[in-house]
Amino acid sequence: MKGFWLLMAGLFTLPAIALAQPSTIKLQGITVDASNHTPVPFISLGLKGTDLGTVSNNNGEFELFVAEKHAADTVVISMVGYREFRYTVKDLAQLLKANSHLAMVAATYTLNEVEVTSQKLKIVTLGNKATPAGVGMTPFKFSNLGNEIGLLCKVKGKTTYLEEFNVDIFLNDYDTLFFRLNIYTLENGLPKDNILHAPVYLKFTGKKGKASINLQPYNIMVNEDFVVSLEYVKKLHKIDLTRKEQSGLYFGARKAFGGTVFTRSASQADWNVSSSGLFAPKMEVAVKSL
Repeated sequence: MKGFWLLMAGLFTLPAIALAQPSTIKLQGITVDASNHTPVPFISLGLKGTDLGTVSNNNGEFELFVAEKHAADTVVISMVGYREFRYTVKDLAQLLKANSHLAMVAATYTLNEVEVTSQKLKIVTLGNKATPAGVGMTPFKFSNLGNEIGLLCKVKGKTTYLEEFNVDIFLNDYDTLFFRLNIYTLENGLPKDNILHAPVYLKFTGKKGKASINLQPYNIMVNEDFVVSLEYVKKLHKIDLTRKEQSGLYFGARKAFGGTVFTRSASQADWNVSSSGLFAPKMEVAVKSL
């Protein structure tokens, strides 16, 4: 009889063990400008080399749950125009517990010298120069704020001025699209440093069409190959609920030879590279070069 009761006690404790959840650390706060204490939206926070990350919202508010096993891992906090900060998960949690306002300090930049030339510049297009005959579509499969997708642009060592960015929206089931544009240098074939000095955002409202950004006001000059990317920084709200696909946003794409595509699932995640060129999104950068 004693053995029977021990067996029954064991059976009753099994569900509790099965439902036990690993302990987590909650990172919650508001990103603000250190000089005037106003909220700073769309600051990226992510654990280096992992898929754990998020982006602060319009009001600077963010929330990220991290398993306790990552307590000693590094959180990178960054956005163009501000200094980058790094904390361990544990230290950041303690800092936010004492003060929920995370102060961002404006960065200072040394401006590159702009070359003046009497030679006539040619207007060309880089990226995925898709044609109507190559119509296709590829979904933007986002789940985490900070997801990115980008294309390699080759300038072949020529001094090049970026004029305009375009992306083809094949189908959009959401309200106003809102992405951050990033432009990266390359190191060992992967995106490295963002060369922008101020954030650039892409907005688009409509079912389909071409979404564009005028880059001339940003005075962006490059002389090496670069990667242009779109980063998911603001949650979208679906307005067409009739479609059952996981993603309600599709980019126009080429069926072949679309170029090298870079993707990552969070702001500090490792980059994935696909050079097959199949179904690469129609991203183009109009430039002027010698």
